[in-house]
Amino acid sequence: MKKPLLAALILFLLLPILSARETFTVDGYHVDVSVDDEGRSTFNEFLDLDFTSPSHGMIRDIQYRFKPYPLRTVTAEISNIKTNVDALLSYNGDYISLRLGDPDEYVFGPVYYHIMYDYLLEDDGNRDYDEWYVNLLSPAWNTDVRSFSFSVTFPYEVDPERIWVTYGEYGSTAPLEHSISSDGKTVSGIVYGLGPYSAVTLRAEFDEGYFTAREAKPDYSGLFKILYLVIAAGALFFIYYSYSTLGRDKEIISPVRFSPPEGLSSLDVGYIIDNTVTFDKDILSMFFYFADKGYMKIEERGKDDILFSKIKDVEEDRPPYERMLFSLLFQNSDSVDIKELARRNFAQSAEAKIAPEIERSYEREHPLFEKKSIQRASLIRAIGGFASVLFSVFASISNMGELTLFLLFPSLISFAVLSLIGHRYFSNNGVRNSIKALQIILLAIMTGALFCAVSYLLAISSMGMAGSLILSFFNAALIFSSSFFSFAVNKRSEYADKMLSEILGYREFLEKVELEQLKVLIEEDPGFYYHNLSYAVALNLEENYSRKFESIKFSSPSWYVTSDYVGSYAMWYLFSSRWRRVYSMERSLIEPPPTGGFKGGSGSHSGFSGFSGGGFSGGGGRSW
Repeated sequence: MKKPLLAALILFLLLPILSARETFTVDGYHVDVSVDDEGRSTFNEFLDLDFTSPSHGMIRDIQYRFKPYPLRTVTAEISNIKTNVDALLSYNGDYISLRLGDPDEYVFGPVYYHIMYDYLLEDDGNRDYDEWYVNLLSPAWNTDVRSFSFSVTFPYEVDPERIWVTYGEYGSTAPLEHSISSDGKTVSGIVYGLGPYSAVTLRAEFDEGYFTAREAKPDYSGLFKILYLVIAAGALFFIYYSYSTLGRDKEIISPVRFSPPEGLSSLDVGYIIDNTVTFDKDILSMFFYFADKGYMKIEERGKDDILFSKIKDVEEDRPPYERMLFSLLFQNSDSVDIKELARRNFAQSAEAKIAPEIERSYEREHPLFEKKSIQRASLIRAIGGFASVLFSVFASISNMGELTLFLLFPSLISFAVLSLIGHRYFSNNGVRNSIKALQIILLAIMTGALFCAVSYLLAISSMGMAGSLILSFFNAALIFSSSFFSFAVNKRSEYADKMLSEILGYREFLEKVELEQLKVLIEEDPGFYYHNLSYAVALNLEENYSRKFESIKFSSPSWYVTSDYVGSYAMWYLFSSRWRRVYSMERSLIEPPPTGGFKGGSGSHSGFSGFSGGGFSGGGGRSW
């Protein structure tokens, strides 16, 4: 009982494969090709088919468009098509399809077809040798070919050492015995018993100029390479000149001072120091600033809750971004807790709204960079974007299309990444950790090198090794300079220099003040710690600053309500840790994490034999 079931199962599984076979076999297939001195090939195909079931006839697919390289398309001109029976021609993707037969009649058993056409492949673009590389039998025939023969006649004598014929399944390099006529022009051969998807391919190499009548496409690639190099060199010089004349800031002299610049909030100080606004540093610091200025109080109401209560509104004479932040915090209410802020997505919302507002405000009232340097930086970044497009076009000039887009994509990605890295590096206004600065520079160099390698590998099929290497290097250098160093051209304004000098002096004080000096300052002003806490947070010094006060006893501020006494560091630690824990926990309840995972003679030649199915022409046949 088991054996019949097993046999039935095997038959069932094999049925789709068996049924996929064509409804005919090829009893005899002869291809006669005559190649002229232009490289145009006249094909005569003689087919003896044996239809095993009634069909209207055969569809002969002839390929005319190829991709010898992943990003290069080669097209053939097919003309003068003739057949011995009625045929309907149509285009089907990369193929011309000839539907042979009558839709009102059926054929069965032996049927003879004769197909004739001219085939001209575009210039191979190789300057070292000429080539004729054709699939005489395409690997697309899904049926048995009992006998296949061919005869290819070239316009002039050929070198037997530079003729290769291969056969078998696609990719096979098995040589097929063939003969060359006494005049040395005709290559012929025969093979029997080929299975489905078998191919016979002939590859012939000749000295450059063998096809004397062939009109090669004008080659402007060398001219375009030179033009791009001239443009790139000029752009690089312009970037260097711009930096040396506009981008060199004055040296900042920052005498130590015990207080922040007059009239600046912690948000201002945080923005001026690095030209960015982040929630964890700049916006969070304003909680303490608002409280210290008497606008609100902070109350611990338990392990997982902190309440913020409004005391009064921010005055109208304060900058609009401060008033906007305060309004976003309370939203027409007098109090709000952390959980409510999390549900409102306050952190992301505040950062998204305050950052552009403070940037616009400073551009109007106190520009941080000279207008001419900003315009020059924008021009340099535009040059970088233009260079990406220009390189993509020039590097693919002989094969415009997909290659152009594939070259443009990494250029633009690299430009964007290097711009972000450059902004990160040059936004710290001299306050740089040497190790982090080195890491940023190394990351920029690695990004530029990676982009250069990708561009080289993509362009090599169009320009060759030397051309693609030179252009890729210059393009990488230009994109690196125009993106990374465009930020170095931004020259600080006099206002920015003055404020930065005061901020850096104040920062040095917060970072290096000694304990004894702090005691004196506390005696003079018991609220000294709290008056400076928001600025320490904005300058990313809160932990170091707060620890300096651990051994000093002083009273808690009136705006910070807690059930127990807490020291300076403890107060900051409890507030920041509870904020992050409760805010993150509440957000996770609202936004659950996503699931899921994630290429003779005295002339040059290659010596490459080719392989079955690897040539041009070809296409299969099928019933209909």
